[in-house]
Amino acid sequence: MKRKEILAIVGLVTLSFAVTLAVLWVEGSRGVSLALRDRGAPPRAWWPAIPPGRGPAAIAAASAGPQHSRPPLPAEPTAEVPSSDDSGPPLPVLLAVSSHPGRVADDADDGADSAARLEAARQVDLFNTSDEALAVTVLALDVPTQVTTRAQLIISPHSQAHVGSESGLKLDPGTEVALRSSGYRELTTTVH
Repeated sequence: MKRKEILAIVGLVTLSFAVTLAVLWVEGSRGVSLALRDRGAPPRAWWPAIPPGRGPAAIAAASAGPQHSRPPLPAEPTAEVPSSDDSGPPLPVLLAVSSHPGRVADDADDGADSAARLEAARQVDLFNTSDEALAVTVLALDVPTQVTTRAQLIISPHSQAHVGSESGLKLDPGTEVALRSSGYRELTTTVH
């Protein structure tokens, strides 16, 4: 084949692909808008929200070996936060902040049907590596506003726990997260 024939074939394939994509785009957007108008529902995301414990980190941890995944036991709320013991042993907890797509209600949510926005829902993922249950306090300091939120829980031995906005934590980018437990050094990370 000659060079001109090859260029003509590539151009024709590219053009037909672009036309097909444009037709599908228009048809898809019409179908979504009609369905939304009929039901009065907010638009749905193109991908489902990844539930806690189902993301890439959880899959990698699960393939590393058997784990005993038990739900965290709620801790009795205490008036004081345990102080950090800089001379104590390191806290036997793996700490990570993860995010997954999810719907977040507007701040002005008064219980009525208000629009929800698609936003990265962040959570703190914890894994207790010790043979004992640990009572931990998760502190989230929003640096620009200096507002601190906290959650307290008990993590069973060799199990994982997840805390986030449902536990009262505010985890915006730049937030400093500290994990404290009596007798152990503080463990910190920053939300990205």
